[in-house]
Amino acid sequence: MRVSVIGAGGYAGRELLKYLFAHPRVEVASVVLRDEAEWPPHGAPPSISARLAELTVVRGFAPEAVAETAEAAFLCLPGGQSGPWALALRRLGLAVFDLGGDLRLPDYASYRTWYGGAHPLSADEYAELRAEAVYGLPEWSAEALRGASLVTLPGCYPTAALLLLIPLLRGGFASPDDVAISAISGITGAGNRPGPAGLFAELAENAHPYKTGRHQHRPEIEWALAEKAGARTKVAFSTQLAPLRRGILLTAFLRPGARRPQEAAKALAEAYRDAAFVDVVAAEPELRWVEGTPRAVLSLFWDGEAGRLIGFSALDNLGKGAAAQAVQAFNLAMGWPETAGLGAEVALR
Repeated sequence: MRVSVIGAGGYAGRELLKYLFAHPRVEVASVVLRDEAEWPPHGAPPSISARLAELTVVRGFAPEAVAETAEAAFLCLPGGQSGPWALALRRLGLAVFDLGGDLRLPDYASYRTWYGGAHPLSADEYAELRAEAVYGLPEWSAEALRGASLVTLPGCYPTAALLLLIPLLRGGFASPDDVAISAISGITGAGNRPGPAGLFAELAENAHPYKTGRHQHRPEIEWALAEKAGARTKVAFSTQLAPLRRGILLTAFLRPGARRPQEAAKALAEAYRDAAFVDVVAAEPELRWVEGTPRAVLSLFWDGEAGRLIGFSALDNLGKGAAAQAVQAFNLAMGWPETAGLGAEVALR
């Protein structure tokens, strides 16, 4: 299948190309870049530079040009930019896999509150897309993904949180009345235009919280927990930026539910016994285990003294948190093996 990567010059777009080049059923037919973007991107490994240089390059907003080259498109764009692309490409008949945040929230009006501006689509256009959009968390949306033509991919923090929390809340091991999350992220999560806070001189030997109480991923987590776990909850959510290039390490503090908390870790492992890209381990996870991979690692502990379940989730924000998850969802939508193209473990650096 011929595909196009829109926003190929960013971190997620470059990571996506790594997987698509390894995919046995995909031809990358074109890439779309900002008008001023360098191509091939700075720092691309020599092993793929020649291949990148051979791709058809489209600049600016040109959905018709993309439709001439591809049957499916991946949108790797910042908030406020993917919506118009999704609308135009769906109307042109392309399958669309959106890694951005423009279609994740079911409530159109809440976009302004959480993303800090007006939605790029009208309310009617948004409703048109949301009517067919599938929330693409593969482990919990596999059936809905089969045959899907429009997929909105979860954010990186929600992926880490939902993989851990859905089986615990669904199974009655955790109470929805007391969910607290603290998560650290590498700087690539802010994109390749992160501003002064992402400069080496500001972040090296430093770490700091950001968007406390107003992170756009919080309502996404709450909506998905209601949808996938049947649990309505308000999540206390804190995010921190750390001097890392990539990766998310999330910690959840949970009050036990009706089921015995001592059995929760076993239930979590059973939930992912057959999962292709989720490992449940008995040890505290480390980010180096997941860097440059399509995998997530989960673990869970019962702190009897505090009366809390403490869970951990580790993943690569550019891998399972973005590009690899998009390919996984794409495979399910096309009816292909879930793991196709996802054996590439070496990150684009």
